[in-house]
Amino acid sequence: MGMKNRLGIIALAAAIALLTTGCPSVTGDNGNGNNGNVGNGPGGNNGTGNDGFIGPTLNLGGQVYTMDWYWDIETEDEIRLYVEFDGNLYISSELGGSGSIVNGQVSFTIDTPNELVPIGSMFEAIAEFYRFSFIDVYYDFKISDASVSSAHLNLFTPGGALSRDNRLAQYTDTGYSGVWEMVVYIYVDQEVTITGRGRTFESPPTFFYATKDLNITLRAGWNALHWKEDYVWNWITDTFYATYTLTIGDPAHIRWVLLVDN
Repeated sequence: MGMKNRLGIIALAAAIALLTTGCPSVTGDNGNGNNGNVGNGPGGNNGTGNDGFIGPTLNLGGQVYTMDWYWDIETEDEIRLYVEFDGNLYISSELGGSGSIVNGQVSFTIDTPNELVPIGSMFEAIAEFYRFSFIDVYYDFKISDASVSSAHLNLFTPGGALSRDNRLAQYTDTGYSGVWEMVVYIYVDQEVTITGRGRTFESPPTFFYATKDLNITLRAGWNALHWKEDYVWNWITDTFYATYTLTIGDPAHIRWVLLVDN
């Protein structure tokens, strides 16, 4: 897999350290709220409707954040800080399009991608990085038309990437619970439906996971996919439970976050 594809999938997973440069104004989040939405850049809430369908042209915009966190010794809480980025950065994508971050506001536009792959190959590339198969995490995983051509948008900055990301955590005496959400943008050249039945799988004695039923229809053009993880960690029993949901949509509360490849 090429370096750009690997970095893009890392950005999708937000599995790289978060950039903390720029002159900040700070909004804090200790799990009791979500302070700060994407801004009113081109396309408003990224031009998406409630069904996540965008259309032939994808216009992205909004305030960009970096994320930092620290451990509060008194409350024993991990405090996450979303910090408004106010710098300027060039943005690129292997799919074409044009855009930049100016004074902390992202603006990016792309029409038909200049590189398309079979939709099955796109899912295989994601699965290869995570070392799992969609067949393993869903029963009866099916793509209605394997001939569909597709593309997954990765946005790169010098030394890193830009991701749509939101994380919340709430702590108790016995552990913590939280939510991790991401939005990714997918292009398909014709309508296709992806289905699968949710299943529960585990890695005892500590980890227990479940996927919810999958039934999404991507329409010809750009679509927004919303990935959500709800999790609970119990320190007393040393068990971790997580539920994963993949739907169509682009919630306004999810932020643009800068990522850096360490």
